[in-house]
Amino acid sequence: MNKHKKLKNPLPNQKYIKTAEFLDKGYSHYMINRMVEEQLIKKINRNTYENIKYDKDESDYLYVSGYINGGVVCLLSAAVYYNLSTHRPSQVDVAIRQYSKVNILPEWPSIAIYYFSNERYETGINIINIEGGSFNIYDMEKTVCDILFY
Repeated sequence: MNKHKKLKNPLPNQKYIKTAEFLDKGYSHYMINRMVEEQLIKKINRNTYENIKYDKDESDYLYVSGYINGGVVCLLSAAVYYNLSTHRPSQVDVAIRQYSKVNILPEWPSIAIYYFSNERYETGINIINIEGGSFNIYDMEKTVCDILFY
């Protein structure tokens, strides 16, 4: 009889987890696949998993880091984050490098993709840590410049 030891998610307070983070915690690909089978996590793309058991408040911005590798919150979504606008857009604006591609997007929230040249993309990225994970967002100055540009 083949009995498996019950697995625990090593990062229970994180909404999205990268494969590299599991490997750093000592979990093998076999163990990651078992967590998927046991419905502790759900595979989003090649290197990102969603913590199904996550039960804390969710931010729309966390979906950017979960679904879009290298995605950066930009334009009106960044303006709302910095309280530069009272208009609440119906989508999350996300910048990615020109010629990059996104394989899958969540059903909710709606995400709008903007393709930035390498120079424009790399300027002014901040990493924001919040409950449940972190996300990339352009700083306030870059946000104002991008809104005026577009």
